[in-house]
Amino acid sequence: MNSTSKLGLALALSSGCLGAFGAWNMAGRIQSFNAAESASARWHFERIDARSTTFAGRKLTITDTRTPQDTAAMKIVYGDNTFTLDVKEPPAALPDLSAYTEWLSPLYFAPIKDGEISVDWTSGEGVRLAIVNRSTAGYDDRTWGSVRVKDWIFEVIELKSDGTIDRKRMQYRDRRGRVPASINEKGEIVTTDILPIEERTWQWQAALFAVPRLQISRYRYGSDAVEGTRGTPGMGWTLPVTGFSAMGLFIGVVMVMAGSVKRKPQSAIIA
Repeated sequence: MNSTSKLGLALALSSGCLGAFGAWNMAGRIQSFNAAESASARWHFERIDARSTTFAGRKLTITDTRTPQDTAAMKIVYGDNTFTLDVKEPPAALPDLSAYTEWLSPLYFAPIKDGEISVDWTSGEGVRLAIVNRSTAGYDDRTWGSVRVKDWIFEVIELKSDGTIDRKRMQYRDRRGRVPASINEKGEIVTTDILPIEERTWQWQAALFAVPRLQISRYRYGSDAVEGTRGTPGMGWTLPVTGFSAMGLFIGVVMVMAGSVKRKPQSAIIA
């Protein structure tokens, strides 16, 4: 075995051992991420198209109305509470809420545990009720109507079983993890009452019901098995170690194969 083969064998063995160590730790970290992900709450949603329903013994009624500026709005009555939502003008006047599908959705929702919806639909125990309204058009008329997804602002309203109403204005974070509404035209951070829609919350999934269907794929979790979450470290050092070890193993095998090639001696050339 020549020096090239010896060096290649040493490189292949060391890289293989290091790669196996990195891959083992990587698998453990991925397993931890998947375990934490499966333990987190997941949600089942059912859209309501009816303008009138009953929840927790209180009647919910949704009717069309107009603002003082003569723009479209909805009057919502829940028990003893009444409020108004500014909405986009519907394409047609319909007896139900199907005309508002792309920007407003009343939703029943419940948590999913161990692959099953943990709720009794007969008694309503465990069911929650929310209304999600996309309050911005999300496109710029000056640019031929190009969609500006990051500018979408959602009103997320939970109608609670005790008769109270929890109303928030929320927005998906941008790729840098910022709330777009908190950044002015100069790139400076400004104060805003708009809250971020955090990953793996019911608000994240509920807001998708007020989004045009062609834009759903735009929203993806920023945290995954590679990046990790607050409770899991992600792949971290295991990813580059395993990757470079695989490269080292490949180069070592190539060197061993190259060193084992036997070359015939060149014949003397007789003039």
